[in-house]
Amino acid sequence: MEPFAGTNCYYLLEKAIYNDRDIVRNTLRDIQEAGFNVIRMWAFSDGEGQGKLQTRPGVPDPAALAAFDWLMDEVEALGGIKLMLTLTNCLADYGGMQQYVRWAKGEAGPGPNDFGFNERFEFYTNGRAQDIYKEYVAAIINRYKGRACIHSWDICNEPRNRLPNAPSNAIAGWVHEAAGWVKSLDTRHPVTVGSEGFFGPSPPAPVDWQAKNPYGYNEGCNWILESESPNIDFACIHSYADQWRRGDTTQQWLDFNKQWLDCHLEACSKHLGNKPLVLQEYNMPQCPQRTQYYDYVRQTLAAENLLVGALCWMTAAEGYYNDGYTLYASSPEMQPLTSMCAQINRPRPA
Repeated sequence: MEPFAGTNCYYLLEKAIYNDRDIVRNTLRDIQEAGFNVIRMWAFSDGEGQGKLQTRPGVPDPAALAAFDWLMDEVEALGGIKLMLTLTNCLADYGGMQQYVRWAKGEAGPGPNDFGFNERFEFYTNGRAQDIYKEYVAAIINRYKGRACIHSWDICNEPRNRLPNAPSNAIAGWVHEAAGWVKSLDTRHPVTVGSEGFFGPSPPAPVDWQAKNPYGYNEGCNWILESESPNIDFACIHSYADQWRRGDTTQQWLDFNKQWLDCHLEACSKHLGNKPLVLQEYNMPQCPQRTQYYDYVRQTLAAENLLVGALCWMTAAEGYYNDGYTLYASSPEMQPLTSMCAQINRPRPA
């Protein structure tokens, strides 16, 4: 896999469905001008009502699919940009696992406004919910796998499992099965899972991998087990020290983000048979260390080790909501990322 410097932009499909097409075009233009060559975006929006892609269990809405087709056409017309398509969400935003569980139970509506802290985690043991997911995934992949702009399939954003006494391999078992399902539908494109990187209780010493987690917690995850599946072509991590270590200084955030990347590269080497790694989401809030972090990511990518990609969170059109990390074409912090793109995304000899 060729190294790449890309960006996240989750809202592209949502804006296309709502016919906010100037925002889509402006965002794509700014991303292209910055030099990013891979965009990770949501390829799902589940639930009842307007603006959803999947309004009935396993069945994409025809009008929303037409908007998705238009978006694909726009990306391909630009040229030089590929899409990493995320197929569901562990968070309740845009439906995701919680909506699948509710459909499986025959329940209407989006569920309680608590991010589904319990309900969404039932997904890993609810066979009907998983079947609905597979039906939807098949519809999307069979429609778009022949498109020139597909980079890869991401089976889920940030899978966690906070159910009491949940086995440490619950997520890993589902990842292996779901990624295998995607591979049965499309043998051409790589498959991954949007894991944050939390280490579980195995493998054992000499390295205490769980101790490398923020404050030692693992969110019910076991990153090595989840990533070692032969159906996962490249491993992923996310990195948000400011969220995970709120009491730290900005310098400590920078230090943790660096260590988080380094220890996962080490784990890829020691436990995953040199499987490639992608830093799938990364950023820091506005602070002096922000551009230092970008430079560290650039240097690590340029070293041509197991890190093969990095996607900042996130690039948006001017005036779009800033979640604390959002970057615009006019942002001063965009310049080091543009320089990263110029170095990493340069044409390489055949």
